[in-house]
Amino acid sequence: NSSSFVERTISDVSLSNGDVIEIAGFQDSGEPLRTDYLDFQPTDAATDVTVPVVSSAGSQNIGAAQVGNPDTQITVTFADNIAVDASSIDSGDITVSGPAGPLAVT
Repeated sequence: NSSSFVERTISDVSLSNGDVIEIAGFQDSGEPLRTDYLDFQPTDAATDVTVPVVSSAGSQNIGAAQVGNPDTQITVTFADNIAVDASSIDSGDITVSGPAGPLAVT
């Protein structure tokens, strides 16, 4: 009932992307652990102002046999000090240069 509601605050906990949070309760007078909600409040005043950088890039070897092919696939891995917003990355973030200058990236 509402008279037994308790709010707990846990502070000074650093979490990273992919961390698993586990809540364990112990029986007290026959009552199970009841959790109504979890509320995460970032307290770090730091803002991610670092631009993601390419940590690796790769593609198949492109040589004379591939001349005239309209496309090839590449893999680019971005890294950042806090996180990379994948929705912010598109083909405009990749530049490919060839012997005759920049190539179109789609």
